[in-house]
Amino acid sequence: MTGGAPSTDSSFPKGALASIVSGTGKGTTGKIFWTGPNKFGPGTRVGLKTSTGQVFWTDATRINTLKRGDYGKSVKSTGN
Repeated sequence: MTGGAPSTDSSFPKGALASIVSGTGKGTTGKIFWTGPNKFGPGTRVGLKTSTGQVFWTDATRINTLKRGDYGKSVKSTGN
């Protein structure tokens, strides 16, 4: 995929709750509003918006998607 087009990767559906598990924004939880190609290297980037409207852009390997009941709980990374 090229040119910043949104991804159709079903691992990160728009509106899904997710938590950043490493790097900038670690511990932040919000809703995924965008996924697409990583312009800084291989892989996928994710746009995450918190309930207060703050936006975080991070590599998809740095997030875990959450189930509705997991919102606000501590989450362990299963990735890198």
